[in-house]
Amino acid sequence: MNNDHDLVKIAAFFQPMDAYLLKTRLEAAGITCFVFDDLTVSANNYLSNAVGGVKVYVSEKDAAEALEIINVEPEEESVCLNCGSKNLRFRRTPIWVHLGSLIVFRLPFLLKGTWECEDCGDSW
Repeated sequence: MNNDHDLVKIAAFFQPMDAYLLKTRLEAAGITCFVFDDLTVSANNYLSNAVGGVKVYVSEKDAAEALEIINVEPEEESVCLNCGSKNLRFRRTPIWVHLGSLIVFRLPFLLKGTWECEDCGDSW
């Protein structure tokens, strides 16, 4: 007997954190969901494949909407923290800084670089 309260598995993850991130996205959209086998995998990480991963279930009536949410990638567009402009440029740290730190300190400094706003000149 099928009714609206039957649960449908919509995703399975190796780590519980990934399942909880999806749960947060679904609950923000108003979809009630449940996470199964998260405690088993948290306590015994090597059992993740044996139990089929950490599973996320939703009600059958919400399954189509939940799958749409899963398939939509969140848009991340960087903006300047000072003026709100989207005209940004990423400046990588020069290679000589990495090599110099390795020679002088015998330890590489892993500096990624900085973002710079083309409009106001602010950098972070």
